[in-house]
Parts: sequence; C-alpha cells; structure tokens
Amino acid sequence: MPEGLFETSPVERTAPEAAGLSAKQQSKRDAIVEAATDLFTNGGYETTTIAHIAKKAGVAVGTVYLYFKNKQEILYAVKYDFDAAFARMMAHAGANNLPHRQRLQALIKSIFNVCAENTERIQLLGLPPQAIGEIFEAKRTIKNSSVMIQGVETWIKQGIAEGAFRPVDPYIAAVIGHGMVNASLEQCFNVDNGKNQQLYIDSLVDSISRWLFEPEYL
Repeated sequence: MPEGLFETSPVERTAPEAAGLSAKQQSKRDAIVEAATDLFTNGGYETTTIAHIAKKAGVAVGTVYLYFKNKQEILYAVKYDFDAAFARMMAHAGANNLPHRQRLQALIKSIFNVCAENTERIQLLGLPPQAIGEIFEAKRTIKNSSVMIQGVETWIKQGIAEGAFRPVDPYIAAVIGHGMVNASLEQCFNVDNGKNQQLYIDSLVDSISRWLFEPEYL
C-alpha cells in the first residue's frame, strides 16, 4: 500500500465557529482548544472548569467566552476538529484510483496513524455518558452535524454509484461504519494502549468489505 496516500498531518482547526477569525484570534482559539484537550483527558471533563482552561491557555476567562458559550461547546470543538481531519481523509479516499479494497485499507491505516499521533484526543472517545450527551447538545446549539458521518456517507454514495458497494442506505451505513471505527479506536488506544494496530486495521477492512462490497470487488 502506498505510504502517504492520505493526509496524516496534525489536526487543523476547522470547526464552523472558527470561520472568519483573524490569525491572532485563531491562535487564541487554538490555544483554548489545546488547553481544554489536555485538561479533559488528563484531569477529567467533569472537574475541568472554564477558569482552568483559561489559565492553562494563558488567556483571561472572558476571552474564552468570546469564542465559546460554555464548556460543552469547547468539548464539541475538540471533537469536531478531530472529525474534520477524518473527513478530509474521506475526500482523499474518493479522489484516488486505487481498487476499492486497497482504498479502504489505506484510509483506515491513515486514520489509525492520525490517532497514534493524537492519543490524547482518542481518550475523549471514552468520555462518560453525561459528557457524550453534552457533545450532542453542543451540536444542536451550533446546528452542525458530524462532519465525520457526512464524509463517510459521501464516500459510500460514491461506491454505490460506481457499482462497488451494495445498495445500502448511505446514511445508516455511515452511522454504523462510524460506530465500528470509533469503537475499534477506543479499544485499540484506550484499552490496549496502541497495541495490535495492524490487527485492528485488517479486521476492520475485512468486516467492512464483506458488509459493503459487491462480491466481485472483494
């Protein structure tokens, strides 16, 4: 499989509320999100306060509120930015001419590579139910659906149009596929401490291929 097929650079800041910021404003927002990521994963989401985040980011508490209404929106920004990196990979996946199974394998390998380089964000996959609920509440507040699921859905639609995938419901399949990958990432990096990455990759590729692909593309 060709190396470097998909983008695996550090996660960029792409959440919708960041649009239109000056370079200085973007830098402050990034510092807030990075500080929150560290505090949520190392100190716990529930015990972290806006004041804690502001102190670690080196800004005033009032500055945090210029960019985010509450802690839930900061949590969503952390999750959104990471999902956006995956969505960009989906766009790359649809733009190359590899056979579909190799394309899927390269995509999942790239996702695992990004996660290996950003293990602190993977820990957020294991947040308690209350925090996960607050992510979804923040999504409703910002009125934006998961870019990751959108990216998967677009990729599946393309595969169906090309005759490579079975005629499944693209959205439902995207939700299920997203859940499969998320669960595998959490288990691999949060429980198994990053061990057996290739085994997880191969198992995901095999499972998704048998589920989605038409027989002649297996």
